[in-house]
Amino acid sequence: MARSTTRPIVTVGPVRVTAVLDATGPFFTPLADAFPGATPELREAAERLDPGPSAPDGEWWLAFRAYVVEVGDRVVLVDTGAASDTALRPSWAPGPDTHLVRRIADQAGVLAADVTDVVLTHLHADHAAGSVDGSGAPAFPNATYLVQDADLAALGPGTLLRTGLVEPLLGAGQLRGCAGEVELASAGGVSARLVPTPGHTPGHQSLVIAADDDLVVLAGDVFLHELQVIEPGRPYAHDADPALAERTRIGLLDRLAEHGGRLGTAHLRAPYLEVEARR
Repeated sequence: MARSTTRPIVTVGPVRVTAVLDATGPFFTPLADAFPGATPELREAAERLDPGPSAPDGEWWLAFRAYVVEVGDRVVLVDTGAASDTALRPSWAPGPDTHLVRRIADQAGVLAADVTDVVLTHLHADHAAGSVDGSGAPAFPNATYLVQDADLAALGPGTLLRTGLVEPLLGAGQLRGCAGEVELASAGGVSARLVPTPGHTPGHQSLVIAADDDLVVLAGDVFLHELQVIEPGRPYAHDADPALAERTRIGLLDRLAEHGGRLGTAHLRAPYLEVEARR
């Protein structure tokens, strides 16, 4: 059982998590094409779970969101948004086209220079457009950018994300490739850990913030729409490996349901879904 919550800030012990809304608007693919076979009943149940703006003419209306995690002396940014005014901004991303640096300052009170770690859940432009500034330099000058090696390997030579993101970060000495789980930080018995969650892309990763009795999972594009929380076997048309993506969704929901916790995603309309513990 899950329910949406619109509060942008949640805590796990001394760890503070702030959802930062970068943009909201329609996707370039109609909902029926993005999630083939989704019944009207499933779509109605998803609307009840996470109500939001109505989408005319079968459009998929979604959020574009990043998260700021303050844990001990570390400030971790999870994803860098879609709407930034950089060459990485997707042409289809909704506006306004202002840089995420402004958004995190306004919504989380965090300056770009304060960020110590940037976790890119995966290498898609709508999750990485704010990684650089308008000149193409790293937008977070004191941060290490963390990407799974499998996503780096899957990125073709000469692509925009290779030349406009990976190469500038490598040149600045700020890119760290990861192979599997990585513990980033801990404070007061709470850990913040990178966990591979593949399927949407080969190296998709999530940030898991865990205490003995509480859990927040910042899951990027593991769940693209509310209907996948209700029916985790529902495929998304643009997943790299739909079967693996399904297993990942089921595994994350099982982990959340074990003790109860909150799921944060980039594109669901509410910043968090609260998942009740199994009885």
